[in-house]
Parts: sequence; structure tokens; C-alpha cells
Amino acid sequence: MAFGNHCANCGGDGKLQEQRVLQTVPDVTIRFCQDCRNRLREQHVSLVKAGIEAARARGVVFGNPNGSFGVSTEAARKGGKIGVVTRRRNSLARAKGALEVIGELQASGVTSLSAIARALTERGVPTSEGGAAWHATTVKRLLHLNARQ
Repeated sequence: MAFGNHCANCGGDGKLQEQRVLQTVPDVTIRFCQDCRNRLREQHVSLVKAGIEAARARGVVFGNPNGSFGVSTEAARKGGKIGVVTRRRNSLARAKGALEVIGELQASGVTSLSAIARALTERGVPTSEGGAAWHATTVKRLLHLNARQ
């Protein structure tokens, strides 16, 4: 459903372009002439830029927080490399703990990958990425990685 055959902003009937009002209501559109649409887009961009500048002035840090998992806010500002190093270090520490448990399981006669995965999940041993559920493929990759080192 579109509202009228005139620009919703200036009332002109020049080259009209439709604009959706809400993404949740895709069939409701309003029409703007090309000049008004460009002017409204520029206003929107300038408002967004002003909002970002104001947020930065308040100390808001933009970006993916997962890049700085387990790292202090100061370190997070220095970039994602520190986050990657920290995640890798934490991952290796968890993997080392899991390998010890796998060694115990193999010594006790549990040798199939799926049985090892089931036992690790039941014992609550976290995966190298911190997950709770182990799978045969996860065990296989960890053993393969350990064999290469």
C-alpha cells in the first residue's frame, strides 16, 4: 500500500521513489521525489555521524566485543590481536586439560572417538573453544593437533 501519487515531503509529483516505512510491515510504503529522498538520506547520515561522535565522546567503544574476549578494556582498545592471542592461549590451556582426561580414558580402555566424546561431555570437560558438548570429530581434531606438535 502506497500513500498518494505525490512526494510525502514536498508534495511534488516529480520522479517518485517508494520507501518502506517499517521492515516489519513491508507492504506499507511512502513516496518521495528524488531530491527529497537525497536530502533526507544526507540528513540521516549526518545524524548518525553526530550520534557516533557523541557516543565516542562519552567513552563508548565500538566493535566486536568477541575480539577482546578475556582481555581488559584497555587491551581491547589496542585491537583484536590481543584478543586473538588471549583466546588462543585459553584454548590451548583447555585443550591440554582435555588431553590429560583423554589419556586417562584411553588407559582405562575407552578408545573409540564417540565413546571418548561421550565421556568428556558427561564429565563436563570444556572443549578447546569453551563449549560443553564433545563430538567424535572434535576429539579427532584435538588428537590430530596434538600428534602434529
